[in-house]
Amino acid sequence: MKQLFHVYECENCVITFAVEQGLEDQTVVCCPVCLMQEEIRDVVSGEMDMKMTRAGGTSQVG
Repeated sequence: MKQLFHVYECENCVITFAVEQGLEDQTVVCCPVCLMQEEIRDVVSGEMDMKMTRAGGTSQVG
């Protein structure tokens, strides 16, 4: 299973964080620390392959 994600930086808080989401959902992203949208910068995006484990959870494959 592939999961889309984006990595953002908040220039106000100087933190980097990742959000699982598609391109159309980017308008609702805010910083998890200061809760502002204005200082957010999209750094990178990509896909992550997820694999189901025996316990029913997921783990990162690559």
